Amino acid sequence: GMTAQELALRHPGRVRSLVIGCSTAGAASATWTAQADMQALVGAMQSGDAAQALRASWEINVSAAFAAERTDRYDEFVAVTNHDRVSLRVISEQMQAIVGHDTLDRLAQIAVPTTIAHGTEDRMLPYPNGLVLADAIPGATLETFDGAGHLYFWEDPQRAARIALQTSARAD
Repeated sequence: GMTAQELALRHPGRVRSLVIGCSTAGAASATWTAQADMQALVGAMQSGDAAQALRASWEINVSAAFAAERTDRYDEFVAVTNHDRVSLRVISEQMQAIVGHDTLDRLAQIAVPTTIAHGTEDRMLPYPNGLVLADAIPGATLETFDGAGHLYFWEDPQRAARIALQTSARAD
């Protein structure tokens, strides 16, 4: 979502429509991950126990209800995550980039059909971030995934795909 914002702002002629999911405008407008959640995630990742790190990532990135009810999707998450592992260094650099992200004062420049998609139970970049984005981008549509976490597209992939297609169609 943050990369998409910068792409649309820096290269507006290359973007026809935009879906910004589970993201933030950053800086002073941001609502950040709760300290306890971040400590649990970082601790698990630094433990050296890959299974513990995967479990913590899953539990923080999807809603508690989804994690409890859809244990079959956890196995898929593990397979996808293990296919292309990301190093702790890369994750740390991503976290630094997130903290330095700030587009709020420029978002009004986005002039393409835009949808903000956000889960109400997002613990990584909480739901108020989606509200800020939707308010800051002229004509943006807010698609709320009630009860979904950061990985709303894992919890409701059909709806997430439909929203992306509908947003793209608005550019035609």
